[in-house]
Amino acid sequence: MDTFHRPELAREYAESLLGMRRFGATSGLFLANRRRTGKTTFLLADLIPALEHLGATVVYVDLWADQQNPPGALIAKAIIKAIRENEGVGAKTVRAGLRKITVLGVSVEVASSQLPDESSLADLLGELHRLTARKVVLIIDEAQQATVPHSGGMEAMAALKSARDQLNLGGRYTLALVMTGSDRDKLCRLVNTNQAPFVGSDIDVMPTLDRAYTDWVAGLIEEDRPDIRVDREVLETAFMLLGQRPQLLAQIIRDLTGLGRPPSTDFNRVLAERASQQRSLREGTYTSIFAGLKAAHQAVLSRILAGRGQGMFTSDAKEEYRQIAGKLLTDNQIQNALDKMRSGDAPMIWKSDRGDYALQDTLMRDWYLLKVARGEWPPAAP
Repeated sequence: MDTFHRPELAREYAESLLGMRRFGATSGLFLANRRRTGKTTFLLADLIPALEHLGATVVYVDLWADQQNPPGALIAKAIIKAIRENEGVGAKTVRAGLRKITVLGVSVEVASSQLPDESSLADLLGELHRLTARKVVLIIDEAQQATVPHSGGMEAMAALKSARDQLNLGGRYTLALVMTGSDRDKLCRLVNTNQAPFVGSDIDVMPTLDRAYTDWVAGLIEEDRPDIRVDREVLETAFMLLGQRPQLLAQIIRDLTGLGRPPSTDFNRVLAERASQQRSLREGTYTSIFAGLKAAHQAVLSRILAGRGQGMFTSDAKEEYRQIAGKLLTDNQIQNALDKMRSGDAPMIWKSDRGDYALQDTLMRDWYLLKVARGEWPPAAP
């Protein structure tokens, strides 16, 4: 499917980051929304071009794409790559004379003679600014990966905070940071405690694709298949039932417009049925998973589902567990439940390096909230 663009949203963010709005976000943006809802597409197809159009130098890093390497290494290498691209023709003639520098314990090669052997992220970003004479915007996609235990990611985030403070000293606004995350709870680990590197910063919800997107999709369908008349209301409702995830909608559309498709007159009816079936299947899966857990696991998971993944061993938490499990849980039983739900090929929960917990699948939170709103919590076994 073609790419849907959101130029107005991108321009608003870009102008805010570059100090072109009176109440902008010159120190950075923290944006959260669920996975597969179009965040990365927006960053690559809209925000980066908008920033570059306004004269910024942009460095993009996806911490989810390479989870085998430490976040600090990925960030340093992305900045070095940008430095190399901006060193100019003269530098390209001395590649044989590349020298190694160390950044956050990572060894990288550079042609620049301006960088010390032991460089910081502030050194790298400052050098990139010197070479380009432009404001630098560093975009870190899936930034919550920096909070994974033993990754060194929080040290890298602290180094970025220091770099931002150094490069923006005196109101120069040389560096802006954009951090995105697929889970607000996880991204909060960067801002919501006194020890968090960006304490005091706000996390905004990145706007999810809406009716403008589904109307655009409807136009593509009708352009490709003139025999189909898409009911815009049905398409929008189907998209909402699918968790506003473009890939899931695209799969259903391919099935309904490709080989073996139903008659074109049945398109809207079958689309609604398929989306509803997927929603019911997803809800049934979560209900079965929850019903299959031991009482202690259900009690602990309920607290995380409610968005309270901190203080899992406090007296208040234990009282919650007692009400659900019907008995008082010991610290060992709580820890065992947490460990079990973090293990296996499909872990249910995630742990930050500070000992807080969150869901791996954020759609499970939607299922929980829906059950609560319907008065169906805790859910009965299917």
